[in-house]
Amino acid sequence: MARALQRQLDIEDSAASAAQPKSDIDSDARLAKRIYEEERMIGGRGGSYGDAKMAKRMQDEEIGSAGGRRDEDNDEDAKLAKMLQDEDIKAGCPTCGESNLNMRSSLTALDRTYCNNGSCFVCDLCQAPIMTPTYQVAVIDGSRVPCHKECYVDAMVPKCVVCEDPVPSGGGGSYVFSKHPFFQDWRYCGGHERGSKRCTSCNRVEPERERFSSLGDGRVICGSCARTTILDSEELKPLFGDVTAFLSGLGLCVWPEMSNIPVLSVSFQTLNERSANSSHAASAGPVTRGICMTETETTGLGIQLPSLSYDRSLGSYRVKNESYRFNGSVNSYVTAILVLGGLPRDLTASILAHEAVHAWLK
Repeated sequence: MARALQRQLDIEDSAASAAQPKSDIDSDARLAKRIYEEERMIGGRGGSYGDAKMAKRMQDEEIGSAGGRRDEDNDEDAKLAKMLQDEDIKAGCPTCGESNLNMRSSLTALDRTYCNNGSCFVCDLCQAPIMTPTYQVAVIDGSRVPCHKECYVDAMVPKCVVCEDPVPSGGGGSYVFSKHPFFQDWRYCGGHERGSKRCTSCNRVEPERERFSSLGDGRVICGSCARTTILDSEELKPLFGDVTAFLSGLGLCVWPEMSNIPVLSVSFQTLNERSANSSHAASAGPVTRGICMTETETTGLGIQLPSLSYDRSLGSYRVKNESYRFNGSVNSYVTAILVLGGLPRDLTASILAHEAVHAWLK
């Protein structure tokens, strides 16, 4: 190529020398030589280098024609495009890390791009591939992740503690169930609200596969509450001493006679019979767990005094006796404190504290 160009230049120089002045011929010769030297340098470094150099020269010429100022909008667009490209490369497949640009086939779910190879789009709960056209979205640690519908139901939908089935759906992604006010994870189907046995202490519903222990009087108690159950009166006496010592530590003047009060553990039927005959029967709650038994003695004076009254039919006064009673003092005697048996130690202590205050007031 260089030889052909040189030959062409020689021919042109010969033709031009006959028609042009010597100065013009020298100028054309210098221009042709410079172009020849540039072509030779470009050809020696490869075509890509020559293209790059030519592109840079054209860019410099454009910048120079614009007064040396770049278009700021074009620069911002270029920066944004590069940033998006870098982020796309860094993101890649969440499972294998393959760059989005290198994926042969991809699928997009939950604003993420996965390799569409049958092994990268996996359930976040069981880590097995999701091969079905549809999937369930779960929220784990604040992030939305794909999972199998079966895995979602097994892991995310509340289970009934009684029958162990998923609780009924209320539509729109909601579920209908009842739950214990204190034990928030104790959820159960609404159909078990009535007819199911409940722990006499904590009021939790009895599961079908984990039966509660019977107390022999129609009540049952769960395994957690049964660990510290108070069953007889022998265990109540020292516990009542601990309760009165606690009240004394609060600054309450505990009478010495309180330590002599009989404290008895009784059945559910016995306690309710006594409660029905007491003066507090009208104010008793749905379940009576303790009662302070008392006897009341009233002392006073009763006399009869004559009084005059006018009888209109007779037109005269007549004398009649009227009774007067002057009340003296009312004395109450605490005969016993009855506590429902079969309850945990802490709950029994709270009942004893309540009844001890009744005894202190009486």
